[in-house]
Amino acid sequence: REAYLRRVGGQLLTEMMPAGTPETRLMSSTEWLVENLARIPVLVIPCYRPYLPRIDGDESFYRATLYGSIFPAVWNFQLALHTRGYGTCITTLHLHHETAVAELLGIPADYVQGCLLPVGRLRAGTTFRPARRLPVDEVIAVDHWSGPPG
Repeated sequence: REAYLRRVGGQLLTEMMPAGTPETRLMSSTEWLVENLARIPVLVIPCYRPYLPRIDGDESFYRATLYGSIFPAVWNFQLALHTRGYGTCITTLHLHHETAVAELLGIPADYVQGCLLPVGRLRAGTTFRPARRLPVDEVIAVDHWSGPPG
């Protein structure tokens, strides 16, 4: 909670956003977790021991390889949980306190904490539907950048 509030200026964002927008719904879900994370029964922190050395000027390659190695396993874990009636989401705010978390849990210094997964039982009757998505031709490009400027 403290890491989130420090990051957003000390106030919950949904209090300042217009009601009913997709952005407000997303932030409402995020801020519910900020307020209730301590009540979640299981917190999983997938860790990864990097095998590539860091090379000056190659930080993008290092990070992409690191997270490209851990997130397929995280996704598979999330899918397996779902088939058993549990839900989770990827969070990263605990990384503002990564050293303290590592010390508390005894995570060796040569391991990276990929994220934090709060795990809880899905409510009975929860139904899922496809998320709203932009048309494919608005998010896919071949041989050039076609996204928003900047």
